[in-house]
Amino acid sequence: MNNVMIFLIVMIAFLIFMLLYCLWKLNSIKKQLSKMDEILEDMQTGNSKQKILMPPNEITSSLAYKINKMVYAYEEKIMHYKMADEGNRQLMTSLSHDLRTPLTTLIGYLDAVHKKIVTGNDYYDYIETA
Repeated sequence: MNNVMIFLIVMIAFLIFMLLYCLWKLNSIKKQLSKMDEILEDMQTGNSKQKILMPPNEITSSLAYKINKMVYAYEEKIMHYKMADEGNRQLMTSLSHDLRTPLTTLIGYLDAVHKKIVTGNDYYDYIETA
């Protein structure tokens, strides 16, 4: 009977220890998820430079790694969109300049003809050039 009693006490102690360990681990995971939630809220408001850092031996480290990977991909896409937008702006500026120069010349010729600044053969040459 004495051995059975010792065995039961050891088993109860072991179960209590395991229960306390599980509660401690659960609390640790809750803290990690809460920290991840805070960082994600911060990212959502526009601070995408912040990353979720977890030690590799934690349960949530795989999740944190995947979220960070998604954020990096998102930042890369934004960078490509900004580069494409800047390229489009430069193209529009270039096209605008390329169109403006011949139009200015054309307006100059037609304005000279309209205001009768040129006469005779020059008059017809200006119209022909325009």
